[in-house]
Amino acid sequence: MALRDMDKDSQNTQGTLLIWCDIGTDLGDLRCTFAKQGWTVDAIASKGELLHNLEHHSPMCLIICDDPERTRLEVVLNNDVTSSLDDVPVIAAVRQGDVPRSVKAMQSGAVTVLELRAGECIPKTSSLIQAIDEHVRPAQDWRNIDPRDLIVRAPDSPLLGVLEVLPQIARSDAPVLILGESGTGKDLFAKVIHELGEQRDTESRPMISINCGAIPENLLESELFGHVKGSFTGAHEDQLGLLQAADGGTLFLDEIAEMPMHLQVKLLRVLQDGMVTPIGSREPTKVNFRIIAATHTNLEEAIKLGTFREDLFYRLNVLPIELPALRDHPQDIIPLGDFFIQKHNANHNTNIVGITHETRSLLKRYQWPGNIRELEHLLERVCVMKQSGFIERDDLPESVLNAPPVVHFGLDVPSEGIDMTDTLDRLERTLLESAIKKADGNKAQAARLLGINRTTLVEKLKRKNIS
Repeated sequence: MALRDMDKDSQNTQGTLLIWCDIGTDLGDLRCTFAKQGWTVDAIASKGELLHNLEHHSPMCLIICDDPERTRLEVVLNNDVTSSLDDVPVIAAVRQGDVPRSVKAMQSGAVTVLELRAGECIPKTSSLIQAIDEHVRPAQDWRNIDPRDLIVRAPDSPLLGVLEVLPQIARSDAPVLILGESGTGKDLFAKVIHELGEQRDTESRPMISINCGAIPENLLESELFGHVKGSFTGAHEDQLGLLQAADGGTLFLDEIAEMPMHLQVKLLRVLQDGMVTPIGSREPTKVNFRIIAATHTNLEEAIKLGTFREDLFYRLNVLPIELPALRDHPQDIIPLGDFFIQKHNANHNTNIVGITHETRSLLKRYQWPGNIRELEHLLERVCVMKQSGFIERDDLPESVLNAPPVVHFGLDVPSEGIDMTDTLDRLERTLLESAIKKADGNKAQAARLLGINRTTLVEKLKRKNIS
């Protein structure tokens, strides 16, 4: 994961990191960077110092850097030390390319293994921050953590712009519509919005989720609205609907475009009146929930095709969020990959240490039509089949190996420099005009060529006065 933004109270409770490294190692830059996260760094040089710190303090985690004699790791893994560690996560750092050593560290309980390159006594600061983000922060009380930390991303990820507005969105109970291709993490963003809203409340609020495309049409109405006993064949008892179950909390309707038209009418009425009437009942029940809907479908096109109600679209599209496809934020592929490896190491009891440099380049070159979900499933398969070591080129499927290089625009920075804002503005204008021209003025087709929603395209054209 990337470096996260934590609130001040959260930062002040992060604690101390113990690092066992060579005596005289310069930790100045590390301490300075970690201080900004609210962390202090204490260096230790012996087993005695380690046991003393474990006995008298409560360190956030232990970072142990393997020494040339390869003795420190063995010391930490001795029974008398292991029993003192309790729930303190151990991050191991071993020499680059030492696969057996890395595997041994993982098998012995290290939460992750980092590389020490030639001449390095401690891992790179960015690698340590990523490891702590992934393996230390999740163990803390979730109310002391910004829920946006659930989103794995790089420091320069385009997702940061979306994440910045989530607290404002969470403060309101207005409807949210999350748009994006399948596999882009729409359900995770819905969860973050809900949990950000939870943190403002003193009482826990429910989040009820349902995938409208995963439930047969004849059952979806009963699931959403509930029914009373005897209202139809098989209704042997009263059933509370999900709309009522979400009262006081959040209702997340995934793949909202798959909802049949007659249920869209009923849902719209609930959103307008705040009343739910179960099937077979004449007694409406008052409900109050925040609705978050998500879809990979272009709803404006669905409205034209007559498969989605225009009035429901405007009711839901109060706070729209558009998530980019993974191919549009390739800088997040490696942080996501590292996260999934650790996740599936735990799920399948495997010991995959990491991804080789060549393989990382191949992963970043691939277009990922299935987005984050496709990336996770690929890495899970490799973890299961390979079991241990580094993920290498030969572990990847042909579709990834044969992927064409990503097309880059022929831009270069001249020696005299540029006005970046103006350059990007002109580049965007050129792309917009080119797409409109290729689509013969058809805005929906132009939006597809650019990989954005039609509403986004229309806003950009209006802002730049492109007819």
